[in-house]
Amino acid sequence: MLGLRYPDAEPGAANRRVRRNLITCGFLAAACVSVGGQSRLRDVRVPRIYLPKQLPPCTVPQFIKRIEATIDRPLSFEVRPEDYGCWSQLPVRPSPLLGSDLSSVGDVLDQLLTSDQRYEWRDMDGVIVVRPTNAWRNPDHFLHRPVAAFTVADGHLAGALATISATLQPWAFGNPDFLLVATPLLPPIHTSFRGGTVLDGLNSIVASRNDLGWTVYYCTDGTGVRIHIESRGYATLVGAAPGSPQCEQR
Repeated sequence: MLGLRYPDAEPGAANRRVRRNLITCGFLAAACVSVGGQSRLRDVRVPRIYLPKQLPPCTVPQFIKRIEATIDRPLSFEVRPEDYGCWSQLPVRPSPLLGSDLSSVGDVLDQLLTSDQRYEWRDMDGVIVVRPTNAWRNPDHFLHRPVAAFTVADGHLAGALATISATLQPWAFGNPDFLLVATPLLPPIHTSFRGGTVLDGLNSIVASRNDLGWTVYYCTDGTGVRIHIESRGYATLVGAAPGSPQCEQR
């Protein structure tokens, strides 16, 4: 940039332009930082929610699914084992939040989970993750098991899901390329995961597309657990379970 010349400009104009461009780039870089990571998700505008002082049963799962239907960002949710009955009552395609009184998604989640502190949310590298509070702190949780590195190219998840399954044995995912068949008009997934936990690996997959999310839920009598990778508008795409027949259907 120091070698640029502006023959038609007055002396010193080139240096001033360079300084101005650098300042502009600095502001742009700052803007990129402000919309990336946690602030990008926390500040997404959504309709404000109004909650009663005493939350009825199943309020958190219901509102999380409605927030998921409202925002165009990856959102993932682990249901408390005790709330398995709530999960079976939720519609496959919940209605989004509606209203003209807007708030940030961070404030909405803070409000919701302050009212029910059995759940906690975090922004994990561009994915909103809501989990039971005690699950975040449980080192033996299956989502905290280590997973080796994997790469997803052109949406083919076979290698990635096989790597995750190796950690979760005897869990097994379904047809990994069904996601390509079910969402042919959406961009394929591309991600390179350097290794971490099952949680990190799932986040790496769903962070590739704003319509995706993963869900962990318990079904039937609360003993069966299943992981789903889901797409808003397309419902479940890929699921894994430890061979429990209670988790074959939601």
